[in-house]
Amino acid sequence: MNRKKIGCGTILIIIVLLWGSFFATDFIRAKNNQKPIFAPETSFYSDGGTCEFIGLGYKVIAYAVIDKNGGITGEFICQIGTWFLSYDENFPRYK
Repeated sequence: MNRKKIGCGTILIIIVLLWGSFFATDFIRAKNNQKPIFAPETSFYSDGGTCEFIGLGYKVIAYAVIDKNGGITGEFICQIGTWFLSYDENFPRYK
């Protein structure tokens, strides 16, 4: 019985550590305006390349940057939050 509890606790700790490393990696990448690694792309918006990614308990929206002439630069401005984070049409995307 005691061995079973230790095994379950160890598995739970490993799962929490894996999730924490996934979230930390994607959080740092989002703060550096890079697309996440561990969250798959779920939506693509037709505003010039904005993408939405959903991870385990979090969401990243990568807004495509628009230059002064209205063209796409290939860069992104990322926003990270909970699953309730929604796409904002008026998000400032100009550099």
